[in-house]
Amino acid sequence: CLLAQAHYNKPSPDAGFKDADYKGGKDSTKALVKMMEMVQEDMASEIKSGQKEDAKNQALYEKDFTALKELLETQETKEISLNKQLAELQGEIQSMTDTSS
Repeated sequence: CLLAQAHYNKPSPDAGFKDADYKGGKDSTKALVKMMEMVQEDMASEIKSGQKEDAKNQALYEKDFTALKELLETQETKEISLNKQLAELQGEIQSMTDTSS
């Protein structure tokens, strides 16, 4: 029990905080803040770059989509025209066959 009291009454060691000259980890904190600022700047730059790239890719997509849509419409129109010609030719063949019989 005396040992516990001796340990309890023992003053804690001085950490040096009362000394006016104590600078602590100021330099390491500044370095850490500087690194975090660099990371923030890099991320902002990456985001800006990514947004520009996305805008460029979106414009290319829309251009390609429009071109493919126009091509599809042209092909559909051509298909209708060819089907109409085929029907006319089949009608002519049918009428020649009917007159020959």
